[in-house]
Amino acid sequence: MAIEKKTILVIDDYSADLDLMAHFIKRGGHEVLIAKSAENALDLIAHLKTIDLVIADNVMPRMHGLDMIKKIRDEGSNVLIWLVSGQLTEHIKILAMEYGASKVISKTDLVSVLLEEKILPPPPVTTVQSSMDPPRAP
Repeated sequence: MAIEKKTILVIDDYSADLDLMAHFIKRGGHEVLIAKSAENALDLIAHLKTIDLVIADNVMPRMHGLDMIKKIRDEGSNVLIWLVSGQLTEHIKILAMEYGASKVISKTDLVSVLLEEKILPPPPVTTVQSSMDPPRAP
């Protein structure tokens, strides 16, 4: 089953996390836009109407992801937003949903969610030959 190509904006001030997320999403065949700040992301969202999904870190300098979500919704955009955090609390989850996030995800669970939501293709299935199995022909 083919994955529908999406334009996904990934926002994180930490370059290693940003690069890793972008790498995984590109492997899924999607167009990836990156922003290293909430302010930069808000500018992209305002000017590009083709963004299907925003995946944003919460803890960033100057403007947190929660504040960015509120601003996106206040400006009238209904783009899907996933808030990702390495420091996820129940309070952050509740606020994110109230502000308009469609998902709130721990950074450790992001790849699993990308697979579940079919942003990434499933990993290839490998078979292991048992020592009890007859040898396979080359």
